[in-house]
Amino acid sequence: MPLAYAFKHVYRSWKLFLALLIGITLACAFFAGIDIKANATAKQALDQQLSTIAVDMKANIDTLETTKMQQARDEILNIEGVNDTEIISSAWTQIEVPNQDWPYPVRIVGITDNSHVYDGWFNRPDEIGENETYLVEGSWLADKFSEGDTIQVNFSEYIYEESPISLNLTVKGLAQLDDKAYSIASGSTWMRTMTGTVELSKLGEDLLIVSWEKTTQKILDEAKKLTSRVGFIDTNLLIYLDRDALINAWDVDSSINNIRILRNQIENEGAPLGLGTVQNNLEWALTAFQ
Repeated sequence: MPLAYAFKHVYRSWKLFLALLIGITLACAFFAGIDIKANATAKQALDQQLSTIAVDMKANIDTLETTKMQQARDEILNIEGVNDTEIISSAWTQIEVPNQDWPYPVRIVGITDNSHVYDGWFNRPDEIGENETYLVEGSWLADKFSEGDTIQVNFSEYIYEESPISLNLTVKGLAQLDDKAYSIASGSTWMRTMTGTVELSKLGEDLLIVSWEKTTQKILDEAKKLTSRVGFIDTNLLIYLDRDALINAWDVDSSINNIRILRNQIENEGAPLGLGTVQNNLEWALTAFQ
């Protein structure tokens, strides 16, 4: 009987109930739309924050043994949550520049065959040969040397004057790098900005890009004969993480915790292989976003 009364009441006032149902449906859709838009905006904001990070984590390598460096690279790559790793070495030195009376400081950067610098190297070569180098297009040195020129580099002032490490580098061309590739090569973890726009390639830092396997490794092996300390050359392991698996835009606290746990695991497993403290760039970005 109560059911029959209710049905009869609804039937008589069906227009009222229909209007009420439509109103409730529209209200739910409206607030759901607001929630979806807010979530999408939050994710876009986080993606924008993370897009400025060129390297997720960076660990210094406190050894001159190149076999240990490669072992550390392979071991860290096997850790769940790590997408890729690469070794990069750099050293400051001075070179003679044509028609200039004073030596000019440059950074020699050794990148491996799997380097992410190549991802943003528009005119990338098939390979960089032994004792070959590329200057950065737009840098000050770019118009001081021509393809085929020889640049002599000497690292004696960084180790022992009586036992210099010297080599002649042949200029093979100019590297056209995007902002991320330039950032990685120049040792900057973040893509720095000028007037709000990423324009690293226009800063013109003078780099001599060489092959790590064919040239830098030779320098490291020679340096090891002279000294047991790392000394003049700085070598790092760059670590790229599986961001999709580790980061949830709607649960930043858990994301930060995931990144911290992974950093600790990398430090623990890398320490016996010469890895030092891990610079956790993703954690900093997530904390800033939070």
